[in-house]
Amino acid sequence: LTNDPLNSKIELSVEGEVTEATGLYPPDFMFDKVTAGQSKTADVYVMALAQDDLKVDAPEFSNIETRQFFNVSIEPVEPKDLPNSNAKAGSRIRVTAKPGLRMGRFDQWLAVSTNIPDAEQIKIPIFGRVIGNVSIHGRLWNEDQGVLRLGRVKSSEGLEAPLNIV
Repeated sequence: LTNDPLNSKIELSVEGEVTEATGLYPPDFMFDKVTAGQSKTADVYVMALAQDDLKVDAPEFSNIETRQFFNVSIEPVEPKDLPNSNAKAGSRIRVTAKPGLRMGRFDQWLAVSTNIPDAEQIKIPIFGRVIGNVSIHGRLWNEDQGVLRLGRVKSSEGLEAPLNIV
């Protein structure tokens, strides 16, 4: 608003682009079907989108019971090799799931420290599942729990639940 009688109201337009201080790609460490007794790796890129340098260090796993089954390495990556072409700096974090994880699903977080003021600590989820050499499939089979879910069954009628063992 102005005190000019001919232009009592002036509208201003502002254009711009809002940029996050950091970016992750992909947003998590996904381990799908880790075979028991084997190791498997997953990578996440941490990228600085607003400053020219990035330091990533002090990795810390959240789950005390399973942290011994994971290794982590962090190495800088040239901006031209990062998944986001707008990134000014970046690092690749590689997590390796080692043999010894129990069968079934697992999840935890990896926290890392950075030198970016708006992202001094970044927490990245880790999840996946360990499978054996034999797998079971079927309509009523609950793979997450390793349970055949029959529901209510009348003893006079019974129920068939075919399973495929691979």
